[in-house]
Amino acid sequence: MPRMTDKELAGIGVLVTRPRHQAAELADAILAHGGAVIEFPVLEIIPHETQTIIDAASHLHDPDIAIFVSPNSVHHGLAYAESARIAVIGPATADAIESADRCVDICPPSGYDSEHLLAAAELQNVAGKVVRIIRGSRGRELIADTLRERGATVEYLPVYERRSAEYTAAEIDALEQQWRTGAVNVVIVMSVESLNNLVALLPRWCKAALVNTPLVTPAARVIQEAHDRFPGVPTTLARGPQALDMVEAIIKCGKTKPDKLMSMNDKDEKTILPDEEETVVEEPLAESEPEPEPELEPELEPEPEPEPVAKSDAVKPDKKGSGGVAWLALFLSLITLAAIGYMLVQDWRAAQTASQSASSLADLRSRVASSSESLSNLDRGLADLAEADESVASELERLQSDLDSRLQLLDSLPSRTSNLERSLSALQGVSTGARDTWLLAEAEYYMQIANAQLQLAGNPNLAALALGMADERIVQLANPALTDVRRALSDELAALEGMDKPDIEGVTLTLASLARVVDSLPLQQVAVSSSDDDAEVDADLSGVDRAWASVKGAVSGLVKVTGPDQTAVPLLPPEAVYFLRTNLALQLQTARLALLRGEQAVFQQSLDDAARWIGLYFDAESTQVVSALQTIAEIRGGLFAVTSPDISESLRLLRQFKSISESAQ
Repeated sequence: MPRMTDKELAGIGVLVTRPRHQAAELADAILAHGGAVIEFPVLEIIPHETQTIIDAASHLHDPDIAIFVSPNSVHHGLAYAESARIAVIGPATADAIESADRCVDICPPSGYDSEHLLAAAELQNVAGKVVRIIRGSRGRELIADTLRERGATVEYLPVYERRSAEYTAAEIDALEQQWRTGAVNVVIVMSVESLNNLVALLPRWCKAALVNTPLVTPAARVIQEAHDRFPGVPTTLARGPQALDMVEAIIKCGKTKPDKLMSMNDKDEKTILPDEEETVVEEPLAESEPEPEPELEPELEPEPEPEPVAKSDAVKPDKKGSGGVAWLALFLSLITLAAIGYMLVQDWRAAQTASQSASSLADLRSRVASSSESLSNLDRGLADLAEADESVASELERLQSDLDSRLQLLDSLPSRTSNLERSLSALQGVSTGARDTWLLAEAEYYMQIANAQLQLAGNPNLAALALGMADERIVQLANPALTDVRRALSDELAALEGMDKPDIEGVTLTLASLARVVDSLPLQQVAVSSSDDDAEVDADLSGVDRAWASVKGAVSGLVKVTGPDQTAVPLLPPEAVYFLRTNLALQLQTARLALLRGEQAVFQQSLDDAARWIGLYFDAESTQVVSALQTIAEIRGGLFAVTSPDISESLRLLRQFKSISESAQ
């Protein structure tokens, strides 16, 4: 693009017809180069409601390719093409995509219309693909029809609506006044719809002036439409829709002399403006502005007959011949006038034919120029395609191999999908009520375990752990009606934390020590009475008395009488001492195991048996024996003497809640 100076548009007024929210960049560029901007938007963009778009998108297939036809479609519809490849119709739309941190996958290398987009290599083989066109409520059907012919499924997602702008009579009069004073030198039109709306909005004089006002557009279709409706209108095709491209085209087309437009009168207006039926179908002429009637040739009045001359002696003219000459002169005059009229009509027709030929020639030249430019763009596009052919071929080979590997992976998906669907179906069958019932049952179960561990096994640690797990289940229920149950659980956990807990580890170590010292405990010594046989018989006794004393002494060594308040202790043979000590050690180990398992009855019975055996068979006066008996008594009396708190309140409240819930159902 040639370098432009800052004041190349000085004195040029540009009528900008773009929507107001899209005209800022172009207006700034025109002002920066010294031009004047007359904003006259002919289109309004009305976005659809978000919920309306969501409902429409929910009925469509997931797209493989999403085509955006304008920046407006990007602003209002980019969220509905998250996983699709993105195609755009021109650089302005591509800029809008990139501004939203998305990448453009398909963009025509040249040209900014549907034809150039359809020429892209990525849209040639689309058989079996789903294409979503995101656009306004209406538009051309060329892209959809062409892609359907190529085998694609094409769906529309309208995200906004284009409406013709509305102006008051005062605003239209103000525009006409600016145009009459020469303030409008160039008109910018971006689309055929904008051209139609502009013509529908302009008053009669401005429509006539539009024929002599240069028209700048980036679309060849607009030029074609303008020439069809206004033959001979000067047009310039911009390189693209960007602001600098449009400014370059404005400079190229030049400035229309304002004196030609300012000097137009109503007669010139009728001459310049083509037939109304061919130009503006949407806006017929108002009744207050009738078309001027054609001027008619004035009728010739017949010449008066000559007055009769008095009879005299002079030569009398021939009355019959004189009347014939008059009628002949009248006839010749009529023929002359008819010939002149015929010549005037022929001249007028020739002038009209020449004017139409000049307009047609100018139109033909414009079309040839447009076609030449399109052919040049097509040649450049073909050259680019030829250069990219090799890289595309290699990329296709890579994609084919990647596709083969993915197809192998897809073969295993049906079975995995079936398993997943069955799992989901099973999960969906679990209702909220069943979940709550399950959590209540778990909480009740843990409360029962806590009560059993505390009351039967005397294990407050396990009881506290079970109550904590029950509280977790009740929290998951999130039911305010269970607040009293949680309060009772909190009190019970606090009571368990504050109670004195027996030193089970220390007791087990003490019992293990007692079992090890059993072998060193002294046994009870059995005292043997001295026999009377060893005593001498009294020498003073007589023979009979002496013999009786000897028998009595021998018998007394064989029999020992024990009083009723004394316990007979069996005498242990030496080989029984080993079994006594071993059984005593086993009783102590049994008590230790019962303590670890929480079996209070077995623990106490084992300690009672061990204490009884020690007192019966071992020396009660020995310090070791006395210490062992005291240790056993302390362990037995103090280990389970701690009073356990009542933790049944929470269980009672939970069962009460379940009973009320079941009766309510």
